[in-house]
Amino acid sequence: MLEFQVKKRFKRILYSRAMIVILMIVIVFAIKATWSVYKKQQTSRMNLNRLQLEISELKQREDYIKSGIDRLGTDKGVEEEIRQKFKVVKDGESMSILIDDEQVMATSSSPEKGFWSTIADVFR
Repeated sequence: MLEFQVKKRFKRILYSRAMIVILMIVIVFAIKATWSVYKKQQTSRMNLNRLQLEISELKQREDYIKSGIDRLGTDKGVEEEIRQKFKVVKDGESMSILIDDEQVMATSSSPEKGFWSTIADVFR
């Protein structure tokens, strides 16, 4: 009989309103903590995707730079780079520079040139 009374007291405490409120509060905190972890996981996943994209872009840039270094390792590559950057020619070669019509009009109509310098330009 004592055993039944203990069980009845246990059920009364377990099913009391206070215990149900306490359990609800614990469940709310557990859900809040789970939601927080979920949001952090989503943020981490987005950061991971962004970083993987950045890594692939950096690998492409590395390949481009390595190919440029390999090209500069040869005499032909060095010559091409010098010609491209400094507009120089070798001995015995000639170079033509093309000028837009607008630039020619601007330079030919400038009043700075005197009469004798114009004549000298004609005979050059």
